[in-house]
Amino acid sequence: MDNYKGVNRNSLIQMLNDKEREVIRMRAQQEETEKKLKAAEEKLHVLLREKEEQVIAIDNAGSIAEAALQLNGVFDAAQKAAGLYLKNIERLNAETTASCEKLMADTQKKCEEMEEAARIRCEEMEEATRMRCEALRRQAEEEAASNWSELSKNLEEVVRSYSRKEEK
Repeated sequence: MDNYKGVNRNSLIQMLNDKEREVIRMRAQQEETEKKLKAAEEKLHVLLREKEEQVIAIDNAGSIAEAALQLNGVFDAAQKAAGLYLKNIERLNAETTASCEKLMADTQKKCEEMEEAARIRCEEMEEATRMRCEALRRQAEEEAASNWSELSKNLEEVVRSYSRKEEK
């Protein structure tokens, strides 16, 4: 919390804006990862369709056993590659999501800390202002009392002076 005590309002706002841009960037990265995952799924579906088409071609080519032996290795490799690609996309998506969530939590925490620091600073400023106002009020009362005393003396002197003139 004390980390932000000396930071001015504009800097705090800039920090918030920077964090918001980072969150937006991470969300865009997450969307990109999700697009890649969808593309991988579509690619897998295409490979499966191609496999079905090749099975039909094998039936026409002759012995099913010979065709299966030829295609089995190709499809196993394609299936493994597609599975690996999907796992990588899912891992990247999970990492991006976790990173976004952590960034949001960190940003929320920093916002709360900055808000608390600003609240404390406001309270300190209010107290300083109250103290200054009280000191000014006391000073004004003292000056008023002094002025009143001097005015009373002067009035008494004028009354005495007037009374002396009346007596003569």
